[in-house]
Amino acid sequence: MNSSLLTIRWRLFWSSAAALALAVGCFSLAQWAYAPSTDQCLWSVEDINSSNHPAKPQPRVIIRAITPKGAADVASLMDGDELIAIHDLKIPDFSDQLTYEENWRQVNRTIEKMTAFINSTPDGTTVLYTVSRDGQRISRPLELKKEFDTTNAVFLLTGIVAWTIGLLVVLSSPQRKVTRHFFYLGILTLILVAGASTRGNYTVPLGLELITNLCWLLVRILLPPMWFHFFLRFPYGFEIKKYRPLLIGMYAASALVMLPEIMITVGLAISGLKNVDWILRILLDALPVSVNKSNFASGSLQLLLLGSGVVLFWVGAFKIPGRRRKALLAPLLFSMAIIIDLVIYLWFAGTLKGADWIFFQRSSKYLFFPLPLLPLTFAYAILRHGLFDIRRVIVRWLSYFVALGALVIAYLGAIAFLFVVAMPTQIPMAWLGVIMGLLALPLSGLFQWLLVTLRRRFKKDIKTAHDLILGNLRETKNRFSDDALLNSLVISIHTAFKPQLFLCLPVKSNRVELPSAVKGHTEDSQTLSGEEQRFIKLPQTMLRHAKDNRELVFGLGSDESDWIQAQSMALRRYLDSIGAQILVMLMNGDYPHSVLLLGGKYAELNYNREDRELLREIAIATGALLETADMHRSLIDKTRMDQELHAAQQIQESLITSEPPNITGFQIASRLVPATETGGDLLWVKLRAPGRWIAVVGDVSGKGLAAAIYMSQSMALLKFASLDAEYPLEKILAEMDMVLRVLMSARDFLTLSIIEWNENGQYKVVRAGHPPPILLTREKPNMAIPLMPTGKALGMLPVSSPNWQVIEGNLQPGDWITMYSDGITEAMDDQGNLFGMDRLTAQLERFWGTGSTRAACESIFQQVAAFETQNRDDRTLFILAREK
Repeated sequence: MNSSLLTIRWRLFWSSAAALALAVGCFSLAQWAYAPSTDQCLWSVEDINSSNHPAKPQPRVIIRAITPKGAADVASLMDGDELIAIHDLKIPDFSDQLTYEENWRQVNRTIEKMTAFINSTPDGTTVLYTVSRDGQRISRPLELKKEFDTTNAVFLLTGIVAWTIGLLVVLSSPQRKVTRHFFYLGILTLILVAGASTRGNYTVPLGLELITNLCWLLVRILLPPMWFHFFLRFPYGFEIKKYRPLLIGMYAASALVMLPEIMITVGLAISGLKNVDWILRILLDALPVSVNKSNFASGSLQLLLLGSGVVLFWVGAFKIPGRRRKALLAPLLFSMAIIIDLVIYLWFAGTLKGADWIFFQRSSKYLFFPLPLLPLTFAYAILRHGLFDIRRVIVRWLSYFVALGALVIAYLGAIAFLFVVAMPTQIPMAWLGVIMGLLALPLSGLFQWLLVTLRRRFKKDIKTAHDLILGNLRETKNRFSDDALLNSLVISIHTAFKPQLFLCLPVKSNRVELPSAVKGHTEDSQTLSGEEQRFIKLPQTMLRHAKDNRELVFGLGSDESDWIQAQSMALRRYLDSIGAQILVMLMNGDYPHSVLLLGGKYAELNYNREDRELLREIAIATGALLETADMHRSLIDKTRMDQELHAAQQIQESLITSEPPNITGFQIASRLVPATETGGDLLWVKLRAPGRWIAVVGDVSGKGLAAAIYMSQSMALLKFASLDAEYPLEKILAEMDMVLRVLMSARDFLTLSIIEWNENGQYKVVRAGHPPPILLTREKPNMAIPLMPTGKALGMLPVSSPNWQVIEGNLQPGDWITMYSDGITEAMDDQGNLFGMDRLTAQLERFWGTGSTRAACESIFQQVAAFETQNRDDRTLFILAREK
């Protein structure tokens, strides 16, 4: 059962039972058991000049407003007859010894006695009326009648309709305060029926009169402020509804102004029980204000609250969206019509007198006939435009009552058939009673079976829901996208369970961020503010359980989730206000991906064990699909990255010199092997001018794609800077340094070695932070000479003055110059030893004697590859040899 409905279920039951018992009981007692008899005419006290005292008008009782075909009309009484006596009760004659006012009061007291006598006389009793007509006394027998109180019957019908609609509304959304308000207004309408049932009836016993008077006072105290309070929430939630002191003061003021009437009612009850009137006098003397002033204050406050509620209704209707405003058009217009109707009634009741007043009293019931349509217009708006979700509640409960009614009818039919068959055969009554009892035994089991059958009809069969949800999840088009998968899951669960609330929220850092407002719950849902209140912090125990089981289905009711209350009372109230019942955690591998918050489901309002097992299976299947989608996405990303890297590798290979040019009188061997698909090393050989060449070996800090991008930018700069054949090498480095400081990040830099030579063997070497080139010459055959011109790397911060030195020399026949990157000398084996300069120069010297630069290049790369087991870097080697 919904946790909110579980909290208020007994309140709904007992308040409904008490209100229905009071309304139906008081109406039935007042209508049939204690209904007053009437002669169906009006007695009017009028001043008539007598022949004995022509100068002094005398009060006389004149019969007026005879109901056509009523008791007085049947008895041949006529309008204008002077009433003389009813049985032994006589109208007193005018006394000269009394004042006019005393004579008037004496006549009125007699009329009160006659009224009490007629009202207390049983229906159908004949009484003797003595009247004076045209100076003659005439006696007529009159049969008293009990009239059906149509006005109270209309009130009762209105109360039952309002209570029924309120009950359906609160059952549809028990977590919403506005629905409970709507229900309590229906309860007060029923209590109003009880309070109004005996008003003006002087034949009811004192106990019943006290009960109805208390009901009347209770309605006058609670109905106006509750009416105003309801329209603070519906159809638009005004901010003033959150100001509790004002609301409490409103209810307190309504009770305070009614205090004198409460005291009078209690005093009258005590006085009637004890048959004394001094208690009532003491209470009247203790009142701080007069009764008239109290009645005026209470009436003014009640009219103010009722009128303000209608104004709020109109203002709120124009603050909501157009579709809902159209839905409220019928109750808006009809409520105004009812108010106008009541104003007309109050105006006539206060202004008409005499025969006109009694005629109005008899016809006033027609003014109240439209009253039951007011709650029906609200029901129309609710059902037609879905202001509250009560269709399913109506279908469910009506089906239950129809099943119960059909079962009772079948039972009574069986009993009737048994009597028809049994009576002619003279079966003893004792045996008939036994048979009737035995027939009643299976009723409870049969009714329970009917309820279970109906519940299965109204809820989706568990296998159907299973096939529906998992079938949608396994759709190929939904399996490789998180969004498509979750959307499919949302649609499937909506179709299977039709939950009142469905939120799919991501999990970030083991927390779930809640929305500040939920669609359909904005009128009365709690608001969340503050960093701590806007998140559900998932406990570690729940996360471990979800990791171990690949799912988590957890109830969010107050009896299942103490950790929510421990986290924040505001969070507890918020979850209760939106009706969240179930938390379903979806896992992606070992990590929570998202959670589903579900409200009450279709026609059930709660989730049973089978539903939770299905949700667990759904969570496991969804988690597996999320993991598959993640792997698929990673595979696609890797494939895309491979394609991009391959494209970058092709671009990079097109930029570097992969095949050295053939130069007469020189041998060139070069090779560049990146550590990954792309690298940051640079190798470039180009004819700069006729008979003059340039070779560059460089290394960008870092590895991978970023280093390759910087390398490409550096190649473009180098090519552009070397277009002018006479531009000095040190100036080329200065220009590149200035641009690279802008292009590169603060931690990146570029090292370069450049050699420029001509066909005569004359060369220039410049270096920018790169490992120094190695010279092998026959002048010093046993020594590898490092060429070490000074110069810092390019693009480095902070900026310093440029200082790139140029070394010049002459390459003799048989001499070698080698440029390389640190990926060769810093290659590392599994013991942490570096390949180093010694191994490199040893390999160079070994092949220098043979004169084969290509063999030397291939051998060095093989040696480095065999040596290196870790810390792999881009490797570049360039060997320039002058032929002998």
